[in-house]
Amino acid sequence: MKDKKRVFDSLHRFIHISQIESDLIHSKPFHRLFYIHQLGAAYLVYPGAAHKRFEHSLGVMEVATKIYDHITDTIHPKLKGKLPERGDIEHCYHREIIRLAALCHDLGHLPFSHTAEKEILGDAGHEKWTIAIIQSKYLMPLWEKVAEKYSKKTTEDVCKAIIKMAVGKEKLESIFPGKFEFTDLESVFSEIITADLFGADRIDYLLRDSKCSGLSYGLFDYHQLIESLQVVPMNDNSMKLGIDENGVEASEALILARHFMHRRLYHYSSVKACNFHLTRFMKHLYEKADYTSDIDTYLKMTDSHVLASMYDLSYENTISGPHIDAKALLSQIPRFKAHHIQNLSEEAILSFQKNYSIPTTHIGWEIRSNQNQNKYRFPLIKDGELSSIDESLHPGLSSIQAPSWVFIENEFNDKIGKHFS
Repeated sequence: MKDKKRVFDSLHRFIHISQIESDLIHSKPFHRLFYIHQLGAAYLVYPGAAHKRFEHSLGVMEVATKIYDHITDTIHPKLKGKLPERGDIEHCYHREIIRLAALCHDLGHLPFSHTAEKEILGDAGHEKWTIAIIQSKYLMPLWEKVAEKYSKKTTEDVCKAIIKMAVGKEKLESIFPGKFEFTDLESVFSEIITADLFGADRIDYLLRDSKCSGLSYGLFDYHQLIESLQVVPMNDNSMKLGIDENGVEASEALILARHFMHRRLYHYSSVKACNFHLTRFMKHLYEKADYTSDIDTYLKMTDSHVLASMYDLSYENTISGPHIDAKALLSQIPRFKAHHIQNLSEEAILSFQKNYSIPTTHIGWEIRSNQNQNKYRFPLIKDGELSSIDESLHPGLSSIQAPSWVFIENEFNDKIGKHFS
């Protein structure tokens, strides 16, 4: 159609967009994603990993659309009438909402994405800012246009639906307890983007990060996975997003891809060391000036602003301060070394620091609680009937754990091996 536009993507090839989607892509909040690295400082270790949140968001929209089209074309007999079918006005509405929500799901990210998110934004994370931006003056006129297309929907309906699909039930409940109620249908559709195992967000970032970094570990048969997805009728008359038995191997491959990408990219020691310095630098930057005071100020901050400050401060020569992290990132001095240690406690670190008289400026740590073990549980359809996934996924896949980290100045590296061996 003449009103359709397209963007060429290195992963999904041509991505077709509507006029409203184009307006969103050209909005100030979305265009900002052009200047936010997907993988923080990982490009300092893997030079090809310089891709941005912009193209990832387009990719999530493309994958989410494929999932939505498939699960609404292959409806389980018990769910006939409970899911919108192709050609219905409700089908068109939910499809449009999911596509727009996929574009919006990362709008609230800080510069360099997740790198300093916990330290600056706390437990609410970037999602709280994503919600605020979706509700902001920049995007509300777009939601009004969407509402005009569907006579029974208000601008508020559209805005709330996009928030639910973009952020997901679990995260929304943690940020705003009791404020957003989900129907069964909304819970299923939000999983299309946010599901921990086979959501479009995870599928795209694993494939894209693998391609851009040059690491092949993130590749898996996502076409088979999408073809196996199905909305499953549960025994309590609810419904959830699950798979049929032909998708078990593809699900296992995704879990393994995620595991090895964490080992070789997200939790690779050199990348962790770079992100440690970047986190400390950004924390100083955000403490020095309140860049989280309002949406306009928040949206001004991109990687470019952080890098400009980094170059400026790298010329300082005092004993300690943010210029140390700036120089480490700009390779003017050696970076701290990152040591991954399982079952690490803060007490053990403090004891180590005290025993060897290590200054606070020369050590840092990141402790993982591993509370998310055994989270890969989802409904499975075998021979048309509901089955337990526990008998299908390889048992070793649920025991993958993320390590804890100690970051330490080079002169103390020989001591840490002795202490934690």
